[in-house]
Amino acid sequence: MIVFECEVGEKLQCSPHAPNFPSYLRSRAGFGGPYAMYLFPEKLFPEATFLQCYIQAIPDLLEVIAFMNDVFSFYKESVVSTDRNNYVHNYAAIHGVTVCKALEDTAASLAECIRRLRLLFSSEPEMLKVLNSFIEGYTATNWVYFDELVTSLSSLRMRSSQSACTGSEYPRLR
Repeated sequence: MIVFECEVGEKLQCSPHAPNFPSYLRSRAGFGGPYAMYLFPEKLFPEATFLQCYIQAIPDLLEVIAFMNDVFSFYKESVVSTDRNNYVHNYAAIHGVTVCKALEDTAASLAECIRRLRLLFSSEPEMLKVLNSFIEGYTATNWVYFDELVTSLSSLRMRSSQSACTGSEYPRLR
């Protein structure tokens, strides 16, 4: 996948007829699987008791990790750098929306995944506690990018370019 990104990179034109491609590309380049699988160690959450619950959470856990990375790294990838071969830009191209709307949709999808996971674990307080601790910890480790993103978005309002957020398209992240 790294070869693909290096050789194709910015030249990739995402088709609106491939709506799942941004997620696929992100899944090939990401590393969320181990994080999701190690949240519920056998010693604390024996498979015989908990597997039915946490195995169903894995798809949304993978999405939470990926969406957090997408939101938190947007500023460093798309504003400070010129990386346009990322989930938010590919989503925007495929869905025919602005990059700002794509970022807002990504943040909304993140919130929805977290909501579903909390509902799934609502009957298992210890699993819910692990989930919430993971989300808080993962957020804290990425906070510097998020803080830079929120701080910089107001300056992006002033610019008028294809990748800038303007006017009503300004995402409500805080």
